[in-house]
Amino acid sequence: MAILHLDRARRRVTYLLNTVAAGIMIIMMLLTVADVLIRYLLGRPIQGTYELTELMQVILVAFALGYCAIQKGHVSVEFLIEYLSPRVKAAVASIVSFLSVGLFAIATWASIAQVKLTWDGNLVSGILRLPISLFVGVVALGSAVLCLVLFVDFLQSLREAVRK
Repeated sequence: MAILHLDRARRRVTYLLNTVAAGIMIIMMLLTVADVLIRYLLGRPIQGTYELTELMQVILVAFALGYCAIQKGHVSVEFLIEYLSPRVKAAVASIVSFLSVGLFAIATWASIAQVKLTWDGNLVSGILRLPISLFVGVVALGSAVLCLVLFVDFLQSLREAVRK
């Protein structure tokens, strides 16, 4: 029952973040088109377009990670796994999910530590002077959500391994 609640929570959160990522992508496209048109028509680019696009890419990737994991959209190599029994497949999936949670927990922790460093150092972007800590925080949030997704995957595959 707890897994069901966690699964619902992760789906809601990842859907919300993915929707934000899609909105960011639309803004990036509109900004790029506007920059090209204004550069062509007026001979002057929009200041900070490249910088904004780079920073928006950070948001886009970080917020789409969890949703992509739920959709099983990440690249995986299964040519050896396909010959295993369902129980062994589930056991392997649980081990991979567990290790992935550990890896992204470290990434989340490191991102949070980096937020503090960039905040304390008052680091800002080159042209628009936007605080870098905000975007590092977005990476930390995206990694934390991915940890939740992978943890639920771990619990589900562990349950499947025990049942079979």
